[in-house]
Amino acid sequence: MTGSSLHGGPDPMARAAVVSVPARAAERPWLTHGARRLMFGYTLLAPAALYVLLLVGAPFLFSLYLAVSDANVGEPIAHFVGLENFKAALEMDVFWISLRNSVVFLVVAAVLKSLLGTSLAFLLL
Repeated sequence: MTGSSLHGGPDPMARAAVVSVPARAAERPWLTHGARRLMFGYTLLAPAALYVLLLVGAPFLFSLYLAVSDANVGEPIAHFVGLENFKAALEMDVFWISLRNSVVFLVVAAVLKSLLGTSLAFLLL
């Protein structure tokens, strides 16, 4: 008979080969189990954090660059002007009208959402 018995299972007389593999923890005794778990967690989190940084951080930094420069669509080179753009915006009447409209919209939307949400909650109760 070879490696299997008559009933299709392994031969009861066969022995398994034992191979000893050196422990990897012995190579780095300073790396405890908790440190390895922490490193594994950060390794899993790194791609998501990098994605968010590139998706949110890069446009934010670019908008700051545009805010302090005299960038135009037609000119490829922008020059640093500092806070002059903000000073000019504060002097325009359109800025103050749009700021007032934004605040009114924010307050009205918050009040309506609160009233409608509470009303719906009581109706469903």
